[in-house]
Amino acid sequence: MAEPQESDRELRPRWRPVGLRGGEAFAAPIFHPTDDEFSNFAAYVTSIASQIGPSGIAKIVPPQSWQGPPQVPPPPTYRLAGAIAQHVVPSGNASGLYALMHETRPAMSFERFERESTAYASREQVRNEHTLDDLEDKFWAELAFARPALYGADLDGTRFAPDVKPWNLNNLPDLLRRGDGAISKPMNGINTPMLYFGAYRALFGLHVEDMDLLSINYLHYGAPKQWYGASSTCATMIELLAAQLMPDEHAKCAEFLRHKTTLIAPGVFAQNGVRCSTLRQYAGEFVITLPKAYHFGFNLGLNCAESTNFALPLWLPFGHAATRCCCAIGGDDVCVIDMRRFEMGWTPGACGEASDDESGEADWRSIGTKGAGRRVGRRMGGS
Repeated sequence: MAEPQESDRELRPRWRPVGLRGGEAFAAPIFHPTDDEFSNFAAYVTSIASQIGPSGIAKIVPPQSWQGPPQVPPPPTYRLAGAIAQHVVPSGNASGLYALMHETRPAMSFERFERESTAYASREQVRNEHTLDDLEDKFWAELAFARPALYGADLDGTRFAPDVKPWNLNNLPDLLRRGDGAISKPMNGINTPMLYFGAYRALFGLHVEDMDLLSINYLHYGAPKQWYGASSTCATMIELLAAQLMPDEHAKCAEFLRHKTTLIAPGVFAQNGVRCSTLRQYAGEFVITLPKAYHFGFNLGLNCAESTNFALPLWLPFGHAATRCCCAIGGDDVCVIDMRRFEMGWTPGACGEASDDESGEADWRSIGTKGAGRRVGRRMGGS
């Protein structure tokens, strides 16, 4: 599939469901840091945060000199321990509202995952002549009656070898990993990365990160990933709107959006005064989400991404104010960070944390085999 040109916009009416599609979203910013800017992860993200603020999300294109992980798929025998089938059903009291249900699939080889994903795309009539804009419109037009998509989500592991510097998702210089407040105990997806094998229409629901942290996502190879986001200033409005449009879910849990099993179409937000941003992430590119910035999206085909949370000083006020789900559905699977650890005078190890584990070389033979991580099947987040 070719990267869309301006003329692709003329093809959008083919599947356009008025008021529900992604066309109502505005373009999120794209940054092209210099080698010098890219060399200091924390300083650079902090320097552009104010520009990202209105959109909540942004794309970072690394300098050409950066030597990232190889953009190649895993071997056919690589095993995915946490594949799921995503069922999407209409929900709430208006069009463009969806509930996600995740059916756990048996572990499978990458060869099988690729074969099933390709067959799924064929059944869903994805054609080579479709542009990426076509596929975005097709996603929203057919979501309510689409077959369950396959997703290899929340797999513990990294594709970043130790010698990949800077912007190594397995060794970010942030508050969670460096300094007196660093958390030495591995917390999957929080201070250690997770892998996501996407396929056409595999999606990640509307959510903010645990403890309203920042997040970073790197697309290793394959088809692009479509993102939507909103400013943290819209978070309260989004939560009130979701409660109004999905009263049954809100009655069960006031923090039901933290279950990460809800999707609201961009057009619904637009109709209710919430401005969404959008971007398209290609292989070799990073996406950053800011604290308390709601985001969601889907994959445009077979790919592999890696994601983790991180914390910078700008996050601290959000961390202190962060809420969490305590219901029976999601309360047993929630990350809680004691914010006192970031205060002066904090004693490292005060929480009785375990020592750091030594990591081996990051390659396809040794990653992603521990199982399905912390959210598969019920609270799948990430991307």
